[in-house]
Amino acid sequence: MLSNLASSLILNEYIVTTKTKAKSCRSFVDKVLSKSKVGTPHSQKTIEKLLRDKLAVHKVIYVLADRFKDRSGSFVNMVALGHRKGDDASMVKLFLVGSKPFRKVKKIKKKKKQIRKKKEDRAVKKDRKKGVFDRMKKFRGRLAGRVKQEKLKDKESGARGLEEGGKKSRSGI
Repeated sequence: MLSNLASSLILNEYIVTTKTKAKSCRSFVDKVLSKSKVGTPHSQKTIEKLLRDKLAVHKVIYVLADRFKDRSGSFVNMVALGHRKGDDASMVKLFLVGSKPFRKVKKIKKKKKQIRKKKEDRAVKKDRKKGVFDRMKKFRGRLAGRVKQEKLKDKESGARGLEEGGKKSRSGI
């Protein structure tokens, strides 16, 4: 677990974890980074054994060793974030000194906006579809109403026609 935490801290340059894990990871990463500053093949082998991640080892040896060559110790910094809601564990942000850790909050907001927009578009499309069916119902209703009115007119005109001696019915009577 320690090597996984350390390698993700090295690759991402910050992690958010519980306070107890962060304390143990901080000392572990400090030891790894101090060994990387030596630069001997033996120190590289020990770093490979400790981290077990090729990308993290490469970054420690070639990138972070140069960044921390003037620094004597305490390569990792901790910032308290508060307590986690689920189990009330104290959370900590652990990051390398000299790096500018950040979270991509704007992209998350954009995603939320995009999801909201998609939902609204779906609702509009449903309303449009409903509108078509409603229009068809109204049209059918109007047609039915017209047909009923025409039938009533035919009946009325037929009855009047017989009385007046004008039109005859279709049966010829």
